[in-house]
Amino acid sequence: MDPKLVTLPAHNSKPPHTCVVTGRRDGEVVDFGKDFEGTDPHIYVRRETVEVAAEKCGMVRQAEVDELKAELEEANGEAGRLRAIVAGKEGLSAAEDRLREALGPAPTPKGS
Repeated sequence: MDPKLVTLPAHNSKPPHTCVVTGRRDGEVVDFGKDFEGTDPHIYVRRETVEVAAEKCGMVRQAEVDELKAELEEANGEAGRLRAIVAGKEGLSAAEDRLREALGPAPTPKGS
């Protein structure tokens, strides 16, 4: 089986040219690329119908996946900016330590 996402009616479809579940003749459908025995030998299922069925199986619709990917990309960008800030502060702290070592111990006040 080699399913493809195609658009009716523009797709060079075989009869019945409709979604086997809803009977609609428009929009995206999954073409399983297989002919079956019966009066309507080629079966198409609307994308929306497949997504609803997939949700029942615990899967997520593509729009939600795309939204989550965008949020993840944004979060990764922010994490990168925060890592750069932390690295800069660590570098500053290391420079301060080297300066202290180079200057030697702080003088002690007289009379103590």
